[in-house]
Amino acid sequence: MATFDQRNDRNGWSSDVATVTLSLDGVVTGWSEGARRLLGHSAPEVVGRAATDLLPR
Repeated sequence: MATFDQRNDRNGWSSDVATVTLSLDGVVTGWSEGARRLLGHSAPEVVGRAATDLLPR
């Protein structure tokens, strides 16, 4: 199975782009290397968590 970044590369998206995908119920399902660089969290830290957990309080 291809990683999130490998799929993005095939789609022509640069890894310099922060790409985050969510399920319909707001759970993070994908997190690019660009998102890690921009937002400071790795994919294993955020995939499976609610997107609202990532917002500043």
